[in-house]
Amino acid sequence: MRGTVIGGRGQIFGTTDGGQTWIDQSINTLADMRAVVFQGETGVIVGAFGYIFHSIDGGRNWNEASRGVLQEGLWEVSFSDDRYGVAVGDDGIILRTTDGGLTWNRQSTPTTQVLMGVDFNGPLLGIAAGNRVALRTNDGGENWNIIPGLESEYMNEVAFYGEGNVLIAGAGGKVYRSDDFGINWTDVSPTQGRQFHGIAFRNALNGLISGDGGTLFRTRDGGLTWTEEEPDTGNSLFDVAFTPSGTAIVVGSNGTIMRKFLGVTSASENRDASPRHFRLEQNYPNPFNPTTTIQYTLQKPQRVVLIITDLYGREVRRLLRGDLQEAGSHQVQFDAAGLPSGVYFYTLLTDGQRRTRDRVLLR
Repeated sequence: MRGTVIGGRGQIFGTTDGGQTWIDQSINTLADMRAVVFQGETGVIVGAFGYIFHSIDGGRNWNEASRGVLQEGLWEVSFSDDRYGVAVGDDGIILRTTDGGLTWNRQSTPTTQVLMGVDFNGPLLGIAAGNRVALRTNDGGENWNIIPGLESEYMNEVAFYGEGNVLIAGAGGKVYRSDDFGINWTDVSPTQGRQFHGIAFRNALNGLISGDGGTLFRTRDGGLTWTEEEPDTGNSLFDVAFTPSGTAIVVGSNGTIMRKFLGVTSASENRDASPRHFRLEQNYPNPFNPTTTIQYTLQKPQRVVLIITDLYGREVRRLLRGDLQEAGSHQVQFDAAGLPSGVYFYTLLTDGQRRTRDRVLLR
């Protein structure tokens, strides 16, 4: 299993055995390397002074995609698919690539605050966060809008996981969670006064947050509750990732690299605690213009509410208003006539449970 970690002054280390041993691949530069991401065999590293390095062979070799001519430093990078990716950094800078990281272009940005984290959920929906600002895009990173309600927080990392879940973590031990693609947010902070830096999920239920002073918090229920792990180091832990086998690789200050294996909770183990009485399918077609079909299955007779919301959580249609329906498969057709193109969400609510999916309206 191949992997790459990065650090200060051009440090790059690669592994071919899941993190048991590491090979020095460092670059001759004084710039700090701050984030690395892979999309298949394509890898991108971003760092201080706008440095961007690119690999097409799984991290065996790295070449400059940017020669560090930017005044702004870059802090994070994320890809929405094989071609499209976004890097964020100082002064609200947003760079976008459409060719797998070979070339990058500045995008219009609604903030001058530093952006520390960015992540995508599919090809269109992305969230970036930083110093007292969070942004959302619904077109793959070409345009961004400020997310209201998070203006007072200093946020370092963003991570999508599961189906529509997203987590933001940062200073003061703050952690915010959304289960509807970032429309509504709940404070699930497990502690106060600490600085969180990294987020990783092995699956929809099991995840880790890393932070200063060897801090590691673990969740077994999709980020609703957190328990602190016994510290293995006093060094700050800047990032965390899971290997396919479930081993967590945690990296931090002073060259810290740790491997931790965590027992996990499976979806089947968690189902009895909160049984879901319905199943909501992805609409079809998607994208659509102007009509699409929403299909769902009820496990028992119950009253159903089905609402459509826009990117900012505003209700634009209510298709079902508490109708009593029999068990079995159902479908509803939605006509988006009169609505502008963009990303919309449909939410099914019944018996105190809810499920949200997104779909794209094209004109």
